[in-house]
Amino acid sequence: MIRDVGDAQAVRYEARTADGTLTAATMDLIVTSPSDVDTHPTITPTSTGIYDSVFTLSAAGLWTWKWVASGTITDVAYGEVTVAATGPPAYVSLDLLKTACGEIATSDRDMLLDWARFSASRAIDRRCGFPRRRFYRDADPSARELYTGSNEFYDRATGTYMLYVDDFATTAGLIVETGDVGAYATLDSASYEASSDRTDNPAAAFEAYTVLRRRTSWCVSRKVRVTACWGWPSVPDEIGEAALLQSTRLFARRNSPEGVSGNAEWGISRVSRLDPDVREMVKDFRLPGLA
Repeated sequence: MIRDVGDAQAVRYEARTADGTLTAATMDLIVTSPSDVDTHPTITPTSTGIYDSVFTLSAAGLWTWKWVASGTITDVAYGEVTVAATGPPAYVSLDLLKTACGEIATSDRDMLLDWARFSASRAIDRRCGFPRRRFYRDADPSARELYTGSNEFYDRATGTYMLYVDDFATTAGLIVETGDVGAYATLDSASYEASSDRTDNPAAAFEAYTVLRRRTSWCVSRKVRVTACWGWPSVPDEIGEAALLQSTRLFARRNSPEGVSGNAEWGISRVSRLDPDVREMVKDFRLPGLA
């Protein structure tokens, strides 16, 4: 199982006698980080013989843990998890997905649930126009180049030239340069306006900026280099709900590996590739030109 840096790792130990009866025991939990530092997280006796603990995976690499039981029983149990550097987030939380799937209280299916929610989120990104559109933001600004000729549009209603750019989350740290590789010149921020083709006020709507407007054509320069925090500032409600629906659908697909589902009463039907409600919720977020 692979987790991300910063995730909370829940672990559980069940103390049982030789005949399988749950029993109280004296417990210790030793967690070893990728840098070989041992810690002893707090253990909560959830009920007789059931012991739970949660710790934060604060670094990338292999984390291991060891339960040590003594007293009425003597036992040692091991576990491990691989932590990757932080990657693209899921658009639905693990707890919410557990609730949607029927109040799943244990952690034994967390790996399957994680695969479902991350897969659903990345599928939504691709359907909406990844990499130009995705509904999470970068932590820091970075530069991207684009040709002006294929990305400019004249808006007669406002008398401005619109330069379509990849979605970016905020105007903080925004830098716009015109010219070509090796000969860029930074534009005065007063000479252009960051806007959107979806809403008049992207910041108030918690949406991304998608265009740069100005009175003169962008095509006087061959290229534009834009430095920004790419992505959306937050996940739209419709995208979050779509991710939840598609995640529950993917999680349930483990019971229909051949692509069909049903029962004796209702018969057998083929499982479609995309939930119709998901298709409806994401359609307004798809970039123009996508089939």
